[in-house]
Amino acid sequence: MIEDRWEQLLRLAGSIKRGWIVPSVLLTRMHADSRPDRLTKALRECGRLDRTNFILEWSGDPNLRGRGQGQLNKGESANALHRYVGFGNRGRVYARDPEQLQRHMDCRRLVSNAIVY
Repeated sequence: MIEDRWEQLLRLAGSIKRGWIVPSVLLTRMHADSRPDRLTKALRECGRLDRTNFILEWSGDPNLRGRGQGQLNKGESANALHRYVGFGNRGRVYARDPEQLQRHMDCRRLVSNAIVY
């Protein structure tokens, strides 16, 4: 399937690289169609191959796994800090107005960023 549509896939990749089409628009159009065409199916298969290759590389490379775990730990630490900063009312926000809720979350984010800085 990929081999049959290889030239179209290359043309599509070139259009994205040149900025003639935005990837988000392409994905939206691809997912909107209930009956995908052959190019869409070939692109999905390319994605599956790419994902499989990454999983195989990741499973065989301890350095890559370590970097991924480090990034995961960094994100979890940031979330833990964010939760700790909002310890009042047991971490719950009681705001009925969306603007109040947004202000509360912005203040919590500001305090977290100040601590990290």
